Amino acid sequence: MINVALLPDGQFRFDLPTEPGYAYTIQFNQNLADPSGWNTLLATNAATALLAFTNIPPLGAQPGFYRASHN
Repeated sequence: MINVALLPDGQFRFDLPTEPGYAYTIQFNQNLADPSGWNTLLATNAATALLAFTNIPPLGAQPGFYRASHN
């Protein structure tokens, strides 16, 4: 993840370097002690070399952790 930014309104944004043709998944977890707590926010096939991602959390959401993977 590159170009990470916390935006006004609590939005979280980053770019993910990708390779076109591969499938990518972005997940979020509020508690790293809970390995079953990962929730998929985005699953997509990359069309370009950089995937821009912005998460708009619900009002009152707690901070947490993001991870990205590809298949």
